[in-house]
Amino acid sequence: MTNIILEDLRQRYGNKILLSPEDLTEVLGVSVGQQANLRSSRRFPMPVSYVGRSVKVSIYALADYLSGEAEAVARDGLKREQAQPEAQRINRTEKKKRTGAMGKDWWIGLVNNGFFNRIDQAVLHSKYLPQVDFGHSVEQKAGAPKLL
Repeated sequence: MTNIILEDLRQRYGNKILLSPEDLTEVLGVSVGQQANLRSSRRFPMPVSYVGRSVKVSIYALADYLSGEAEAVARDGLKREQAQPEAQRINRTEKKKRTGAMGKDWWIGLVNNGFFNRIDQAVLHSKYLPQVDFGHSVEQKAGAPKLL
């Protein structure tokens, strides 16, 4: 697996052996700043070389890291697939039909678990909403609410 990834990286970067953080951004999808944060907290997943003041990563270390990540993703996917019983497995078209479809009376679950009651309580006890007194006072017209 490492050889395949290494060949792809060589096609992408030519004769470069050491890659800059800008080069890694394309492959890893992690910004230069986030790479710096990971390096400073010693959580960067690859060994780093310093050439003067510039940071470099070996193309071989990158290929090893990517092959390890690919194998881990494949192992996790295989474990999940094997753990799911045959009766629960669905094909792609069935999954698309189910995704995002709300059944009839979907909102009843919100009522039953007290969702609307919690919203009402939050609105009633909110300190950001003005408190209104609907009582009458001498200075005010009858029926006009008075802000407290």
